[in-house]
Amino acid sequence: MKKCYFFLLFVFILGLSSCYYNPSPSYKLYSNAIDLKKYSQEGFFISTGEYYKEYDPVGMVEANSQSGYVKVEKKGKKVRTGDDDVYFSAKANPSASGYSYKDSNVEEAIQELVKQAKSLGADGVIQLKFSLSFLVITGRNHPYVYVSGMAIKRK
Repeated sequence: MKKCYFFLLFVFILGLSSCYYNPSPSYKLYSNAIDLKKYSQEGFFISTGEYYKEYDPVGMVEANSQSGYVKVEKKGKKVRTGDDDVYFSAKANPSASGYSYKDSNVEEAIQELVKQAKSLGADGVIQLKFSLSFLVITGRNHPYVYVSGMAIKRK
């Protein structure tokens, strides 16, 4: 009888060890070009470096963009309302619940940064820095963008 238990234990352990799944990382190449011409055409100065003419520092500005689900209004269909993170999760069935997945975007983060700088009375941002990182949740990469800089008022 003891041999039977040991045999079953051996088969059980062998069965668990064979379920291990180790996916190999796949090669990915990411590239992005950011067009800042529209800001310079509006008279707004953006630079990753310094501004060597006279200016008044206005403040530090930053913007974050994180991938996630956004509500999509569908014409002719009633979209569920009163949704929140506690009682309702769009991740369970996002398309049926009126949500779609949106990746974070560097250009949108810069647009928000410029909006914040303008609200402070600035006409430029210097020392622009941004970082792109990926949050891995349930096996999927979720891009996360962080943009920061110093808002200035040129003289």
